[in-house]
Amino acid sequence: MSKLEQIDQLTQHLFAQRKVRDPASDFELFKPKNIDDAFAVQQQMIELSGNAVTGWKCLVPLDNGQLIFAPLLQQQLINKLVVQSLLT
Repeated sequence: MSKLEQIDQLTQHLFAQRKVRDPASDFELFKPKNIDDAFAVQQQMIELSGNAVTGWKCLVPLDNGQLIFAPLLQQQLINKLVVQSLLT
């Protein structure tokens, strides 16, 4: 199985976990080994979600130089704003 196929399977698995009561993020067939693989999974998750990216959140780089970042999706931000406006 090619790396692209492995990334696709992992993405499908993780996306499906968003809809289950007790998600299981363990997926033994493929685990990203570098930032490029992880970013490819993120990009496919964004595409599957059908949401636009409105920004990015990121941490200060780790001591080893590793970057940790994630997209801010438009619908998630809208949902959060709606909930906050209902609570105030």
